[in-house]
Amino acid sequence: MERLGRSLQVSHLSSSPLRTAFLSDKVSTVRAWASAAAINYVPVRRNGRIVGVLENVIGDLLGTDAGPRRASEEDLVHTAMRSLSSDMLIEGGQPLGGLVDELLKAPHYRLVVDGGQLESIVTPSDLCKLPMRVLVFSQVARLEATITDAIRRMYVTEEDAVSALGQGAQAQILGQLKEMHSKSLDPSLIELASLRQKAAILASRGVFAGDEHEVDADFKDLYERLRNPLMHAASFVDDSLDALIRLSRQLEFIQRRTAEASAGGR
Repeated sequence: MERLGRSLQVSHLSSSPLRTAFLSDKVSTVRAWASAAAINYVPVRRNGRIVGVLENVIGDLLGTDAGPRRASEEDLVHTAMRSLSSDMLIEGGQPLGGLVDELLKAPHYRLVVDGGQLESIVTPSDLCKLPMRVLVFSQVARLEATITDAIRRMYVTEEDAVSALGQGAQAQILGQLKEMHSKSLDPSLIELASLRQKAAILASRGVFAGDEHEVDADFKDLYERLRNPLMHAASFVDDSLDALIRLSRQLEFIQRRTAEASAGGR
């Protein structure tokens, strides 16, 4: 997974070619075409070069700390834009793993430097693209694999482990096993348990910090808000600061619980 994180880069995620505005454009003109295309940040050109960004064109989704300049419809772009500065830039070759933390810092987008040129941009909504999906899903998969290994270290048999769950969950897993056997397949019981069920087994042994109900609620949120959208190509983050913060916390949660599971039973 570490090699995957290094091989996936910001440039694999950024949006190009850039659709840009010009200094003499009216803000109302830019908003008219940007809204239809759901573009929230519009780079501004002068003599062919990027000189700034008209921020949050379709709404102040990232909060007042990031802009926009509260420009009126009749203002010109050059009075409303954020002038180009180093905190707006990111190298295209930077590993993708640190991008979420980078975007948490205002301004919450980055123009991407690639070969000395600025011809693409990355925003929070770009995090839903396939390269980030692959990276995040690999972290979730590593968490599940680590939990599975911990369960096998801590229990003599997988039947003992599953018995730590409620009767309903046990019946569900045994029913799945019976169905698999009818198809001449022979998975293990733990393989059939969901991530949330596996986490509950370890939580019952005190592997995770927090009480069992808290741990279950956290894994339920992870399952519903991140893992399921990843699996079904649904959106798990958008151009909002709240969504970006939530994703950052989920990624930190994955890393912390992976470390706890890795230490379990050792």
